[in-house]
Amino acid sequence: MPEPAGPPPATAPSATDPSCVDPSPSCVGPSSADPSVADLPAQVLALAAATPPGTRSGGDALSRITALVGQASQARQVIIRRIGTTDPATGPSEYVWSAPDAGAPQPDGTPAANPPGDGAGPASAVRVSRVVRHRGAQLAELSVELPAGMPDQIARTAASVEAVAAVLGGVLAAEALATELRAARNRSRAASERIADERHRAASQLEQQRQDLERDLHDGAQLHLVSLQMACAVLDHQVATGTADPRSRAEAVADLGTRLRHTRRLLAETAAGVAPAPLRTAGLAAALAAGLRGTRDVTLDVAAAVQARRYPHEVENALYLACMEAVSNAQKHAPGTPVRVEVRDTYHGLSFIVADEGPGVGGSAGATLGALRSRLASVGGTLTVRSEPGRGTAVTGTVPI
Repeated sequence: MPEPAGPPPATAPSATDPSCVDPSPSCVGPSSADPSVADLPAQVLALAAATPPGTRSGGDALSRITALVGQASQARQVIIRRIGTTDPATGPSEYVWSAPDAGAPQPDGTPAANPPGDGAGPASAVRVSRVVRHRGAQLAELSVELPAGMPDQIARTAASVEAVAAVLGGVLAAEALATELRAARNRSRAASERIADERHRAASQLEQQRQDLERDLHDGAQLHLVSLQMACAVLDHQVATGTADPRSRAEAVADLGTRLRHTRRLLAETAAGVAPAPLRTAGLAAALAAGLRGTRDVTLDVAAAVQARRYPHEVENALYLACMEAVSNAQKHAPGTPVRVEVRDTYHGLSFIVADEGPGVGGSAGATLGALRSRLASVGGTLTVRSEPGRGTAVTGTVPI
């Protein structure tokens, strides 16, 4: 006799079984998978790989991925919500795709007609959510909302969401690396531009300092060097002709030593960017008196009003050096002729005149005084030159106060 047949073996619930409502991969039969849904992970990776390099924070790829998942799973809404992202430079914190008939989404990403409750929508909708991880770190949440009453579709979509979430972690991690790389590249470019700008500024400042030093040496020390040259020439002539007695020669040599020490001190102060001591401590009148002391054929006349007050340092320094250069020019071009220096405080401002009784030059007498003119212009002053053949030259400068 044939043995009675035992109970039929237990089988897993089919995806078509109405009891299969658990949105998990175990409820999906291998033969019931929709090919378009089953291939979603590969399609997501292909879409991410096709995103053009340099796309801002991968936002275009994530928007297209939400649309791809939504259309393949016939979902009502798909949301990719980043976790812990607040920096605008990394792109939006949430990407939402809604089906055309799902209505406008609410601020929390759900359709207006079906706000979710307790993680799953109302009776007309089911929400399937998975956390997106990469190497154990939570990067985002993938949420897909499906119409209720379709258990087969819910089960298949749950499996696909699980698989998409698994590959999406690598996509988001690669996006984060690309964002960091772009930020590092931008910082490097900004640093390079800043270094180039600072290098240019430093070069410009060095050139300006060099020009200032050159001008100060020309305007200040030159007069003393010319005076030394003239004193040496006089002593040389006396020695060559035998017209000087030993005592006179000794006095001339001592005078040369004093001039040399004074000139050396002036050169050191100029190179260090320090104004002459009398100019720093006593003002313009005292500085001119000390600077022109011992200079032959030069008469200094400073008004009492100028002697009684101090002016801004940059104004005193500019007028002092301007006067010294003008006297030096007069001694070079009209040697041996009297030179008169006058400084006045008028309603036009602080002014000076350096006049000599030399032969004069006529024509464009001030064409060679560009440095002197620019020095006065740096403090708002002006320079005029009057020179006629046989009537000498007068250089006048004025700085408004």
